Amino acid sequence: MQKRVVVYLHELERFVCEVGFPFKSTQDQDWVEPHHVSEAIKPLLEESKVLERRITLGAVSYRFWHLARTPVSTVDNVLQRKARAFEVYQRMIRMPPVVGWHAEHIHHLALTTSTDWVSVGWEGGRQIKTLGKYSLDPTKPGDVDLAGFHLPSRGTPFVAQVKNGREWFYAVHDAVWDLLGAAAQLHAVPILLQRRAPNHLFTFMKIVGGFTVRSTKMILPVGAHDLQPISDSFTVADALKELGFYNDVDFIDTPLARHRAPWTGPLTKEFVEASNRASMFRDDILHIAYVEELATKRRRGAESGRTRREIVEEFLDDARAALREQARLIWQEIREQRRLEGDYDDDADHDWDR
Repeated sequence: MQKRVVVYLHELERFVCEVGFPFKSTQDQDWVEPHHVSEAIKPLLEESKVLERRITLGAVSYRFWHLARTPVSTVDNVLQRKARAFEVYQRMIRMPPVVGWHAEHIHHLALTTSTDWVSVGWEGGRQIKTLGKYSLDPTKPGDVDLAGFHLPSRGTPFVAQVKNGREWFYAVHDAVWDLLGAAAQLHAVPILLQRRAPNHLFTFMKIVGGFTVRSTKMILPVGAHDLQPISDSFTVADALKELGFYNDVDFIDTPLARHRAPWTGPLTKEFVEASNRASMFRDDILHIAYVEELATKRRRGAESGRTRREIVEEFLDDARAALREQARLIWQEIREQRRLEGDYDDDADHDWDR
């Protein structure tokens, strides 16, 4: 805050969680993520060490923060300029062809460069409703941007959502359950493509039979660089620079190596295992997404009345227990087969948990 004078939430998250953070020398469990920032700001506001200013765009009020000791005139000058930049940025991210559809197009080009995948096709603004012999229920949430089949696993289906904003999605978010619910309806493996993701989400998606993929930067078309969404105001590039977001954007019209890499590496190598787990937990996911309604913006489960966090944590505990039991049964089968083949040594036996 001392360096930036006035900061918006995602601007603060960027400088605390992303820029210059010593990821390589820090254990995964000690990484600083956006929810830590949200928690840390509360006592600073309560103690009046940090003050809040608001700007209203349309019917939405956005919060900015600054150190209490910063002179009011300095805050006013910086906030006035940032408000103009922020208005341009908000206008830009609400332009589907520039932000949403273009990122989907880039990721679609990336997946079709690999011979392991077949796409059902992509068209900006067209949501995919059917995949193979299955269809989405029109009365339920379900957003699918990309879909197709994984050839090495005999045409196992997949669905993907592309998130091209600055928000980091957690396992409790409705966007995650919207994807999981759609994938469960279509009997497909879910893939979430987003700029950044918390470490917890990678673990969560692996357990439930899906993937999350970091694109690292926002994806915008080359022509958006000098676009002026509001006349007589900042260009997109200048607005991004003012907010500190410019270096987090790829202005591209073709995919980069990091967009192509997942489709030739982790996704295809672990796809069969993911598909098996997705099938294993399909009924649980359908229940949580549509009976508890976590695929909507409800704050509590529609059936249980419990918080989203409680529902997700219980599901994860049950899923881990089911996977441990599955591993135990597999080890029993292997051990029995070794006995039948005369290739079993009691002294060499290890606990299946290890």
